[in-house]
Amino acid sequence: MDHLTWTLAPMFFASAKRTAIYIVESFIGITVAKFREAQSRKRKVNEPMAFNSSIEKVKLHFGITKLTDWNDVLPFWILDIEGVGNATLDHIRIYLALKNVTLKDDHTPEFWKEKLGSARIGNTMAENDLLVSIPFTILVDKMEQQPFGFDSIVPDTTETPADLKQRVREGDIKQSDIKFLIPKKFKALGAANGDYSVDGFEGRVHVERKSMNDAHGTILSYGDRQRRFERELENLSTIESSAVVVECSLGRLIAETPSHGKKTTGENKRIIHRRLIAWMQDYSVPWFFCDSREFAEITTFRFLKRFVRKIGEENKKSRKIESNVDFFESPELVTLEDL
Repeated sequence: MDHLTWTLAPMFFASAKRTAIYIVESFIGITVAKFREAQSRKRKVNEPMAFNSSIEKVKLHFGITKLTDWNDVLPFWILDIEGVGNATLDHIRIYLALKNVTLKDDHTPEFWKEKLGSARIGNTMAENDLLVSIPFTILVDKMEQQPFGFDSIVPDTTETPADLKQRVREGDIKQSDIKFLIPKKFKALGAANGDYSVDGFEGRVHVERKSMNDAHGTILSYGDRQRRFERELENLSTIESSAVVVECSLGRLIAETPSHGKKTTGENKRIIHRRLIAWMQDYSVPWFFCDSREFAEITTFRFLKRFVRKIGEENKKSRKIESNVDFFESPELVTLEDL
């Protein structure tokens, strides 16, 4: 009997241990699930209050007293306000769009009704629509033959709203599932102004796009075509921020140089390399050689986005300086208790 007891005892304890572990794991799983559900309910309850508070903050900041006052507010000014992000901007856009009003230099109400009507508004989102809007519109030249779509660019974590970052951390979605919602508008930008700009910043930021074949033809050209492109480079050099974006690497551009006219491939390779150096020195316009069309598209977007952000930061500093000047010009506002 004793022998049987000692034989069965380890089996009994092992079984009991497995049962205990199962009970604990089940309890933890249920607890975590309930916690997440409670947090989700809490977010939903707090959302209206949080957004109303943020929108009131924006209205107070700009002195908004009537609906048409929003027409004088640029989208990136709203993002300059501390504690206000893309979610609040989206909420304002759809609110205004439903009343057929829009922010200054922003897209049409119809655009936002279509795009944001099914996209995420604040922390509320459609299951298959994970979009992060941006506060500016990209202008595409009407003559652009192969325009970028700008519809598959993924924001990084610093550009992702908190609710979406939480879903990424919890494994509900991947960062690559999230995309920028980038407004576009086709417009005649002019023969010497490149292919892309930003609405409200024409004449200040422009990008010229080149496919590999187009780059070969342009760089190896002579006569009128060469002079036209050099006039474009000269014009771009006078603009505050401009660039040429090529849809291939410099190495590939040179390696795949075609024969052209009476010149051999070897001669044309040297012409491309040296003419590029000459143009960069003579006109001081940067060239971005990207490994693919997708990389070129992202580079174009990032170039334009960074310019808008820079201008926003400069405007913010300017307004802060003006605010300080007003303060020191009004000494009657200062009391001994303030010092």
